[in-house]
Amino acid sequence: MDAPDDLNLEDVELVAEAEEERRYSFDRLLDNELLDNVVIPGYGLLDDDRIIFDEAEVVEDEDIYDEDLGLPEDDDQQFDDALPIFEYPQDDDELPLQDDNPGHEDGPDTYYAAFQEPALIRNAYIDILIQKTRYGSTHQALKHQLRAMHRALSNRPEICAEDFANMAQTIGTVERRLGVNINGMITTFTLCPTCNRRYTPDYIAEAVVNTCLNPGCDGVLFNVRRLASGSLRRVSNLTFPFASPIVWLQHLLSLAGTAELLQTWRTEENDRDGPLGPIASDLWMENIDMNKPLGDISDGWGWRSTEAGLSRFYDPNTGEVTDRRTIAEPIRFVSLPFGLSLSLNTDW
Repeated sequence: MDAPDDLNLEDVELVAEAEEERRYSFDRLLDNELLDNVVIPGYGLLDDDRIIFDEAEVVEDEDIYDEDLGLPEDDDQQFDDALPIFEYPQDDDELPLQDDNPGHEDGPDTYYAAFQEPALIRNAYIDILIQKTRYGSTHQALKHQLRAMHRALSNRPEICAEDFANMAQTIGTVERRLGVNINGMITTFTLCPTCNRRYTPDYIAEAVVNTCLNPGCDGVLFNVRRLASGSLRRVSNLTFPFASPIVWLQHLLSLAGTAELLQTWRTEENDRDGPLGPIASDLWMENIDMNKPLGDISDGWGWRSTEAGLSRFYDPNTGEVTDRRTIAEPIRFVSLPFGLSLSLNTDW
């Protein structure tokens, strides 16, 4: 009813009609009687008047207990590409991102090239590397930071246009220019989990069967897994990463500052006087401070007593192995410009 204009509604008690109690059966939640004369496209009725959504697809009784909730079987399932990943649109003035794969960039002009670039750009590379190795930043975050640094350095007068145009745009390029990319140095072999036979990555990629080739061995080398994108990947059950010591030494000695660092042990007066003879043990004992502990391998007698120019000979008659000098005068090995004394240990 309509209330008078001068009526104060706050003083009036409102009365609501009593609610009619109704019981609803769980399997009769829809009032089908109201739909008898209504045509809904795509809807149909079962024999017991239940509504279905497609007359061409009648639900079987056992389908309601399907643990996969109606997902298609593997044989019938069609795998599409993975969902697209959201990415920030590139600015119009940005350089296109370079591929992380070195490809044609391999060579001395690419590796360690950051040390020929301006210091501001090189320091930006180092900051990016720290973000990855120390704080675990994702590749997307690193790309964004590289683009931000690219924009920030664009107005610096001390950076010429050529250096700015050649600035790295991906973490892969940054690692190669700093000389810290080691992916090409490591080879991951697959081992048979039963007999430990070794297989190369090329064999695993092309193998027809996934079992060991040794007679009588039934070891399984790898399993095939389906990725979220629908592609198949071979995952080895036992792997063995390997890197050549020679390659590692070449990489180590090529790093900027390593040559200077290798000379820091030269603290005595004659350590920089050129080739010297090996030091005798009694002379070494006379020159050490008995109250001072040895703090480094270079403080020991063996460091300055090892000779250079030695070759190892094996006598097949006696089975003896001897080291013989192949030069006229004995020379202290570490007195050479780069006399590196290395130790290779193995654990069985």
